[in-house]
Amino acid sequence: MHLKPLTSLRFLFALMVFVSHLNFLKNSNHIWLRDTYNTILSQGYIGVSFFFILSGFILTHVYRFKLDSNATARRSFFIARLARVYPLHLATFLIAIPLMF
Repeated sequence: MHLKPLTSLRFLFALMVFVSHLNFLKNSNHIWLRDTYNTILSQGYIGVSFFFILSGFILTHVYRFKLDSNATARRSFFIARLARVYPLHLATFLIAIPLMF
């Protein structure tokens, strides 16, 4: 299921996160650019919270009726979530171990 109105919001908040990482703007020679960065663009971390909320909404919207229907769908849902998230955590863990020593 594709929720088209949310796609534009995803773009906007992804752009906010991207622009907030442009730290060279805070040392700009142009006062308006420096002030704009410090007051507005540096708040891009809000986009990360938005993505967490949006992910929860989409998961609830898509899987709500499937999960209420039977236990098999619930089990396959949790297996799919685990299979999607766990490999990244495992990979980062394996990369982080040698960096700690």
